[in-house]
Amino acid sequence: MKGLSLHPTGRFHEHSNMLRFLRSLNLPAGARLLEVGCGYGNKMRLMAEQGLDVVGVDINEQIVKTNVKAGLVCMTPDRFDSTDEKYDVLLLAHIIEHLAPGDLIGFLDHYLDRLAVGGHVIIATPIMWAGFYDEFDHVRPYMPESLMEVFADDERSNRFRASNRLELVDVRLRRAAHAWGRARPLARLRKDKRRWLFFNAVMRTVYRLSFGLIGRTLGWCGLFRNLGHCEKPASRCDGEDATCPAR
Repeated sequence: MKGLSLHPTGRFHEHSNMLRFLRSLNLPAGARLLEVGCGYGNKMRLMAEQGLDVVGVDINEQIVKTNVKAGLVCMTPDRFDSTDEKYDVLLLAHIIEHLAPGDLIGFLDHYLDRLAVGGHVIIATPIMWAGFYDEFDHVRPYMPESLMEVFADDERSNRFRASNRLELVDVRLRRAAHAWGRARPLARLRKDKRRWLFFNAVMRTVYRLSFGLIGRTLGWCGLFRNLGHCEKPASRCDGEDATCPAR
């Protein structure tokens, strides 16, 4: 896959991966970053510390009010849709796994339309693991390859096709130590508590000593480049048309 490089060790924390991606872009001071599903703005503050002009969007009106009171630029999706600014970077952290495939394509296309051609998208999301469905509204995991099925500049999927085109630039895996006891009933957990704590402490030590090689993969963080909106109908875009940015 074009531009793909995997870094499976656990030394790369998720936020560190995001910052690594941003620094690789050599963005000028004041470049605009949009975070969709920003929550209480932890990553917004982190990105603003890098000299970026950061805007957040969240569907929860109370969260938006809290962020605004804290001095962050944040708005609801309806308010965002009434604006017309373009952005250099789009950030989606732990968002896409909450949407079904058909909904996800429209959701991403909607925000990609506000990303400058040549701009970049950073996506962080979990993969399928034992605790994936512990969150009530997790729908399904997505891998970089599955997103490229519908957003790449060649036709890989006959069923789903997006209007925008993306190029996968880099992927880094989110790793953690093996852990035991998460899904056990509380009574059993109390009974095994000493063994549970000992095992997890040993696994964390093993993880660190192996530089993350002995552990488990929980998710990935990917960097994509925006190739633009294809003028031809998505189902027929083959990158041959001179009006198609994917050409």
